[in-house]
This record gives sequence, structure tokens and C-alpha cells, in this order.
Amino acid sequence: MIEERMIFTVSDPWEFEDENGFSKFHLSLVRKGENEILVRADNELLIKGVLFELFVISPRYEDGSFEGLNSGDVVHCNATGIPPNRAGKADLFDLSWWRGGGTLIGTLRPSI
Repeated sequence: MIEERMIFTVSDPWEFEDENGFSKFHLSLVRKGENEILVRADNELLIKGVLFELFVISPRYEDGSFEGLNSGDVVHCNATGIPPNRAGKADLFDLSWWRGGGTLIGTLRPSI
């Protein structure tokens, strides 16, 4: 089971905190994929001059999974921001369009 509410702590890009004033943000689960999740941040986030609200998050390491969230563990993740002009597309898990930008590296944990 993946938690409905989570907290993402950004470790990269380092300038994320400068742009947004914080390094942790709350988000809600929108949909589960095979080994990724679609989430919505509580507030729009500025990443290198672009605002994002939706993100596809996947475990950072090859053998990683979201199972640790069930017991309150931290999961190391990659997050790819979905630009507003792509938010209405049918399959938001399909990142074949992505060519860079709007990404975060960090950790995900259940919101308490």
C-alpha cells in the first residue's frame, strides 16, 4: 500500500530551496503505476523557472520500491515534473517526451 499523503525532501537540484524557500513539500497520491506513482504537490513548485504541480515519482535505485513507506521508511526517489501543457495527456506515466529539466532527486516518506 502506498500512502495517500507524503512528504518529499529535495536533495538535488541544490537551488530548489533558494527558488521555493523550502526543501520539503507535501503531496497527495493521484494514481499508482507499475513501479511509479503520480502525485500532486500541495502548491506549485518552481524548478529552474518553470512551475510544476504534478510529478511522476519512481524509486531511485534499480531494486528500490515503495514498500518501505508502509512501515514509515524513507524511500530514495527521482521525481519528474509534468509541465502544465502536458497535464491533460492520457498517459502521464509515459515520459518518452522528456528531454531534461523539471526533475528532483530526494526522499519520500509518509506524512504524519
